[in-house]
Amino acid sequence: VYLCDTLELPYRNDQNDISAINPGSFSGRVRTDGARGWRIELDYPAKRLYIQIHSGNVPWEVRGCVLVGDAGETCQIRGGSSRQAMSHIQSLYGSSTERPIEVRVVEDVP
Repeated sequence: VYLCDTLELPYRNDQNDISAINPGSFSGRVRTDGARGWRIELDYPAKRLYIQIHSGNVPWEVRGCVLVGDAGETCQIRGGSSRQAMSHIQSLYGSSTERPIEVRVVEDVP
């Protein structure tokens, strides 16, 4: 099921904070601490830590994570759509923070 577009940095050998993640299926968990609020943190098999799916609008907010929203044809998420997309994902997930999560990352298909 398609949920939203994403924005990531370019792939740079899977280096922490500066690289997109590899395509694949990953388990994850909900985090609610800190200023970012509700978000998903992936259990990524490489040595990288704290890869999260969260809201944000411009490339400098990525820092090795995945931003969600409606990207259209620009390199940034359209105004307001990122928080709406994150709220939509949260509503589909439900109120529990203990349910298992599986995220499937696919390559961009033109």
